[in-house]
Amino acid sequence: MAAVILLLAFGVVAWFGNRTVIHTGNVMVVLLLIAIALYVILGLPNIDASNVTFGEIVRPGVTLSSLAAAIGVLTSSLSGASSVSQVADDVEDPGRTVPMALIICPAIVAVIYILMAIVTIGVIPAAEVTSLSDVAAQFMSPALLTFFIVGGPICGIITSLIPVALACVAMIESAAKNKVFPEVLAKKNRYGVAYWSLIIVMGIAIAICATGATFGVVMTIFSFCNTLSGVPTTVTPFAAYKKYPKCCDHSALHMSRYVAYVLSILTFIFNVYLCVKMAATLQVNAVIGILSVFVVGYIYFFFRVRYLKEKGVDLIADMKSPYKPWEEKEKSYD
Repeated sequence: MAAVILLLAFGVVAWFGNRTVIHTGNVMVVLLLIAIALYVILGLPNIDASNVTFGEIVRPGVTLSSLAAAIGVLTSSLSGASSVSQVADDVEDPGRTVPMALIICPAIVAVIYILMAIVTIGVIPAAEVTSLSDVAAQFMSPALLTFFIVGGPICGIITSLIPVALACVAMIESAAKNKVFPEVLAKKNRYGVAYWSLIIVMGIAIAICATGATFGVVMTIFSFCNTLSGVPTTVTPFAAYKKYPKCCDHSALHMSRYVAYVLSILTFIFNVYLCVKMAATLQVNAVIGILSVFVVGYIYFFFRVRYLKEKGVDLIADMKSPYKPWEEKEKSYD
């Protein structure tokens, strides 16, 4: 209920534009970091050293499957940074900011996960841990425990959904402008927000939280969808270097095209493997539901193509046409 109320509040804030949302999200990130800091700082003096031997820490993650599942969930830390690219018009110096975020975010999150894991299995043996709130109850006062529960999981879910929500609104708006969706979804209010797209995205986010699913399940579904939808994009370097070689050679984050090709292939294989392993941790109905959304989306697309063709619009041809800003940028390096 608290998460749904916060999402409704976020929807109201989002009505007033991306910058307002980002500033609000920053406040929630601060609350989340304070909650985590309290958990780590207050928990460290209460750990039992016998529970945090190297073997106890490493043993649960030594299998390839468990390691892959952990990496899959950790990739969610990249989603916020990569989602920034969807609202690049509101980002200062996106050519530098987005790559830096992609490098820094996973590093910070990994350190936080390690510290929280040490406190968690240090205070209560790993086999007896049921939730972080049970662990926190061992060393936090009732008031701090309440703040940890509200400022931790709830802010964690909301701050994870915020960048995705902004990216989804931007993608739906862009798709509507390009006729994939009805044009009404690109209609903006006076603050420059595609409000019908916002309403749809917030409705989906609220529905997810209203199910009562645990934070771990929400994050796994979120990571699974991210990874699955990212599989096709892993091979884009091949097309990018062929179509816009000069833009690639002058990009803010430059690398040899052959290194990019190798990384692209490895990433494709790894993404597929992660999808399989994360799906294995979910209930069958959850996986079927997710895949059904993708299937329905593709079926809708081809019906939309046929509908527009009857109206005299060739959507496929329009989507294949060169993107003028990139064409102009490529020519500028001549």
